[in-house]
Amino acid sequence: MRIDPHYLYWAVNLGSVSIPFLLSFEGRVNFIRKWKAILAGILGMALLFLVWDVWFTQMGVWGFNPNYTLTFRLLGLPLEEVFFFICIPYACLFSHEVIRYFWPSHKPHALLSRGIFILGLFLTILGMLFYERWYTFLALSGAGIYLIAIRNSVFLPAFLKTYLITLLPFFIVNGILTGYLTPEPVVWYNNTENLGIRLGTIPLEDLFYGLLMNGLVVWGYEKISG
Repeated sequence: MRIDPHYLYWAVNLGSVSIPFLLSFEGRVNFIRKWKAILAGILGMALLFLVWDVWFTQMGVWGFNPNYTLTFRLLGLPLEEVFFFICIPYACLFSHEVIRYFWPSHKPHALLSRGIFILGLFLTILGMLFYERWYTFLALSGAGIYLIAIRNSVFLPAFLKTYLITLLPFFIVNGILTGYLTPEPVVWYNNTENLGIRLGTIPLEDLFYGLLMNGLVVWGYEKISG
């Protein structure tokens, strides 16, 4: 049976969130009980990133292949793209909570805080050096500023573990969306607005975009959940 390629983006979203959602009811972590913090983290980030997404789409920094998305658009975005900012952050938050449950975190060591500050400063300056490339500028400098801001946060060690562990699913999901398995990408990028460096089919900037996106979700979640 041939699967309609227009549903590919939906399949990526549902595949990413299905197992984390089903496991959210597991008795030990019982992630679903923190639904208020989950909503706060996801919605706070989504409002910011959807504005960013609409703006970049209108500017032609990136766009969406109609061969792999449905026809409905919301402010120029496929509905699948809107749900991306729900499904992926939910999966990230679930991973974060599981990691924190099994490997409890404490306030980061001073050496780690200093290292994160230096990394954040480096990314911020590097992003500003490429101010004429919109995606590079905002992804790197945004991630850098975020790291500087959370360098002393109690949740920093757990978030760093979450980020590193979720790099594997990140490469799978982003690889599919950027054309690793298809003749054309689901999401295309204008290389004049980024460094043109690809990890397979994935723009380098996506690593920092993902760090900032999921980092803001975790920050909002932690603020509410305490």
